[in-house]
Parts: sequence; C-alpha cells; structure tokens
Amino acid sequence: MGTIVSETLRQHSALGGPDGRASRARPASRGRPWTAEQDAELERGWIGGDSLEEIAARFQRTPGGIRARLPRVGCDPQRPGEYLPEPPSRREPERGP
Repeated sequence: MGTIVSETLRQHSALGGPDGRASRARPASRGRPWTAEQDAELERGWIGGDSLEEIAARFQRTPGGIRARLPRVGCDPQRPGEYLPEPPSRREPERGP
C-alpha cells in the first residue's frame, strides 16, 4: 500500500514545475516597470473600449496586473471605458452665484 501511495505522489508531483506547482506560461512583461508611453497607451485603450484581455495580451501582462495599473493612470478598473471620479479632497470648491 505504501508503495502505491508513494508512486502516485511521485507521478503527481512530476506534473508540476520544479517546485511542485503547476507550471504556466508567464507573460513576458510581468513584473517589469511601466513606461510613461505604456501608461498613456493603457489609458487610451481602456477609455477606447478595449477589453481587459485585449490589453493584457497587447502589453504581455496578466489581467490582474492591468487591473492594478488602471487606477494609476486615472482609469476605473470596475467600469470599462471610464475614468475614476475625482476624490472630494481634490475637487474645486463650488462658488455660489
């Protein structure tokens, strides 16, 4: 019985990468710094209606990485094609008539 369990575990671990986890292809730009040009292109794509998956493929990054970067360029990651609202602390005070 121990031999069967041992052999099964060995075969199962061989399915993953060297650390035992399943290996997946990682996007080429994952973890690399963003440039100002990339930020501008990201903003144009998001506001222009490109999907999260399209943008991730274009930048060779994960959808989660794109979602995390969107607020840094002023885009709302929860509302495709939309900018983040300006926070109250940064709004100009309204002037009366």
